[in-house]
Amino acid sequence: SFSQDSRTIESRVSEFLENIPVIHIQLSDTIMKELVFLGEEGIRQICNQIVPAGTRDDSRPRFVLENYTRFISGQLYKKEKVRWERICINYASGSNDAGVKNFFMTQLQRIGGKDAIALVSKEFENGNPDIREICFRVLLNWHDSSAAYALFDICSSGNKTFEGPAFCGYTDHVKNSFLPDEQKLLLFRKIMPFALTPERRIRIISEIGKLKTYQSLFY
Repeated sequence: SFSQDSRTIESRVSEFLENIPVIHIQLSDTIMKELVFLGEEGIRQICNQIVPAGTRDDSRPRFVLENYTRFISGQLYKKEKVRWERICINYASGSNDAGVKNFFMTQLQRIGGKDAIALVSKEFENGNPDIREICFRVLLNWHDSSAAYALFDICSSGNKTFEGPAFCGYTDHVKNSFLPDEQKLLLFRKIMPFALTPERRIRIISEIGKLKTYQSLFY
């Protein structure tokens, strides 16, 4: 087992990647547990192999890390998830290449918490148009409703390019969340000042009408 292996991390990582079966087939939990045993140093060595497009073929490490994100996204690997979020934040913020940023932000999109959202929001504010597009897509597709607050900030900032899509993304996050209806009502009311078109107002009023709260009857 890798966990009792006395070889160097480098040789273990190299062998691990070489032994990965055909790409495009979901890796088994057994294989993913071996990656957990490699520890942070081993995982970072695989992350170091994610490179800008046209540099070299990095499809195998990308495939492995995407499967790792899937594997630890459940409830059993909370400690590993926190560690993986920290690593992805490190690599996403440390790269100047849009493609590399995109890869690690997409992992954060699937498992990230507040720190990850803060990073994506910061990159959105400071990035060039390509980076901003990547960050915005990541926030729209975030795995839970916690990204709604970042989308609210974009909507309320008056950004002409993203303000409309951010409004729709915010309402979708709230609508699809597991929040109590009373909390959803407050969040819909919060965005109402930015319902600047009849379509947006209809959208909000329609969603409020679906809520089972006493207050929503008097909206």
